[in-house]
Amino acid sequence: MAIKMRVLHLTNKGKIRAMAERISDENEIKVDTIPPAYNVEKVRLLVVAISLGSSLSEPARRFFAGLDPSRAANVALIVDGTPENAANLVEIIKEAGANVIDDILYVKGGLPFLSKASAADLDAASQWSKKIIASIT
Repeated sequence: MAIKMRVLHLTNKGKIRAMAERISDENEIKVDTIPPAYNVEKVRLLVVAISLGSSLSEPARRFFAGLDPSRAANVALIVDGTPENAANLVEIIKEAGANVIDDILYVKGGLPFLSKASAADLDAASQWSKKIIASIT
């Protein structure tokens, strides 16, 4: 059974973008950037691949703060950053009302524009996403 889902990314790192693209390709959906070209509405699962520094941009903060359950029931994160950096993002999403999947995939994104995803990176993203999808269907 297919679920209504979206895949978004907020990164300038090729590796992270490629992982998001792999998940979107496997689920035959379009990948988009944050903020998205069109609103996220009534998705059962929103997968976000993001490179986190010390703070979010204001447009990104507004996007995540608006993820109430009518927009995204569940949010799964691929994070290029530390658990400490991700904690702030998780809190913003939870305060908005969406459920954040506990199984966050942490990766090291490498240098902007130069990092490339290996076959192992892409396989890890694929297996992770399949596990997340199975857990909510």
